[in-house]
Amino acid sequence: MRIYNLETGGELRIESELHEGKGCASSSADMAATARAIESAFGMRIPRHSLARIMSAIEPSDGVMYEGIVSFHQREGVVHSRLGTLPSLTIVALDEGGRAETTELCRDRGFHSVNRLAEYEKLLLDLGRAVKRRHLPSVGDVATRSALLNQDVLPKEHLELFLDLRARYDALGVVATHSGTCLGLLFDPLSLRHPDVLPELVDELLAHDCGGVRVYSTYGALGAETTTEKRIGARRSRRRFA
Repeated sequence: MRIYNLETGGELRIESELHEGKGCASSSADMAATARAIESAFGMRIPRHSLARIMSAIEPSDGVMYEGIVSFHQREGVVHSRLGTLPSLTIVALDEGGRAETTELCRDRGFHSVNRLAEYEKLLLDLGRAVKRRHLPSVGDVATRSALLNQDVLPKEHLELFLDLRARYDALGVVATHSGTCLGLLFDPLSLRHPDVLPELVDELLAHDCGGVRVYSTYGALGAETTTEKRIGARRSRRRFA
């Protein structure tokens, strides 16, 4: 508001379903929502590239202010590339518990070797091609390799279990929140086995006493980065979903 010379005052109330410290861009979502509330209150528009820079000046941010999937420089607030959108995905997600602090994780700029950075560059290129082709198996492969690489930065206790589950349940891949505490298995909701796989998989995860287990569905096309929670069976959801 200082940047745009707006009169201060009033009350801002934030209600969010995103838990903090889980790597799901809760802080970025709060800041973007605040900016949009200001836009609505004052009848103005803040350019997305300006908002991105303002947010990243506060803390490393996610590119949630943009439509679709973007490659985003989180410290500088600059879009590297716009990748596009994907068909819907189903994610069976596990929260291992605790919380991670984005600012602490991003403090060290030099924790990756030249070879590791080159591998990340290749993964980004592979992801761009996969999104352009809307090829979900390739997206799953990239996500899995990225989750494995992130073990050097913020290891996930149940990653080996998820790799095994990927093979046994024919999941597209394993996804990890790189600055948080969550793991997920990616599925194509149009898969023929899909309706039978999810209840069995959720029961197996709960039998391992891994922690909170939830099932999410992403929206395709323009809402690709938005997720909704889906519960499997009323009795199971009341009893087992934390």
